[in-house]
Amino acid sequence: MLVIAAPWMLVLSSKYGRFTFSTSAPIAHAVVGPDPAEQSHPFGRMFHRPAPGRITAWEDPSDMPYRYWSPFESSAAFWHQLAVCREHARTVLELLRSFDWLMLGPIACLYGAVLLARRGRPALGEWWLAAVLPLAALGGVYLPVYLQPVDQRYLYAAWPLLYVLAAGCLAEVARRNKDSTLLRPLLRWLPLASFGLPAMISLAGALVGYANPAAEAASVLARRLQRAEITGPVAGSGMLYGGRTGLYVAHLTGQPWLGDEPRADAERYAASGARLIVVPRRHPVAALLAASPRFTDLDARLFTDRAEAEGFPLRVFERAPADPPTP
Repeated sequence: MLVIAAPWMLVLSSKYGRFTFSTSAPIAHAVVGPDPAEQSHPFGRMFHRPAPGRITAWEDPSDMPYRYWSPFESSAAFWHQLAVCREHARTVLELLRSFDWLMLGPIACLYGAVLLARRGRPALGEWWLAAVLPLAALGGVYLPVYLQPVDQRYLYAAWPLLYVLAAGCLAEVARRNKDSTLLRPLLRWLPLASFGLPAMISLAGALVGYANPAAEAASVLARRLQRAEITGPVAGSGMLYGGRTGLYVAHLTGQPWLGDEPRADAERYAASGARLIVVPRRHPVAALLAASPRFTDLDARLFTDRAEAEGFPLRVFERAPADPPTP
């Protein structure tokens, strides 16, 4: 693992001028700080210009103005950190229980932790107990930093560990009840059913395709903008279910995304430097941009008629060229 990681660590350390293997941990800690205004990523709450050649500053957010903090800087920060850990402990448990239908893994993990606490190390033939340690480390590393109930992907490595714990625990139950001819095959197949059912449901959903209105709307807008030969830097989130449509449009058209400000008005969008502004059609800011002489509504150029435009969830505005300087 070190041989594979070493070249990348050398590249990062050279770039940042200090030993670096990741910049995500400080950022993930910054966005759970005690100041509610700082509990989001700057790339989505302020206008900015990505580095040349980048679509978004999110490609390397380490230079953005995060408010880094320490739980030891004050008593209030310390208690805030404990509250974050407590909330994320519940989230970790919810994510772990989502891997198997009967919650065999979390139950076996608790049982294994109790046995390890009593014995100090796995007994001969109880090697499965050792899976408790990496599982605890995997869940524990996310307690003080950013974690949401939708972030199951952070814990994908827990799946085999939970399965080992569940299978080992049930094998122990079967060993202690060796006289039962029905119990042993039941316990052998129970973890397969408990872990396999959620996995198969997720696999079926992935093969059929999950709805993502943001990505679908961005694809439509990108094709129509390219057909109309309209291109340029993009600003505005255009938030829909599935993400930031404005960012997706920038990606699909190969243009930089200059961010967004939640309470921006027409003047702020005009000052962002973007040529195209993507906003939800029914959002109040759409009316502000439509009334501003500094922007042109592109509905007429992107849609065949008014009805088609009104049925689309987003509006795109083009910033008018700057007035020429007065001689």
